[in-house]
Amino acid sequence: MRRRKANIPMGSFNPSYHYEMLIDRRRVDPYKAAIEANVTPSSAVLDIGTGSGLLAILAARAGARTV
Repeated sequence: MRRRKANIPMGSFNPSYHYEMLIDRRRVDPYKAAIEANVTPSSAVLDIGTGSGLLAILAARAGARTV
């Protein structure tokens, strides 16, 4: 299945732009692995410029005390 490239300026909120990034496993899986390897139950995580909220969600699922 061929994905279309979103023609959206960087910094703009666009659900289809975020969707394209969220379904890209080559992009998401390394972030997930890094967060799971470094976040502990005592971690307080701040996701600056959260956008879709993906990194915050991954940190919460990894057991961060506060996100």
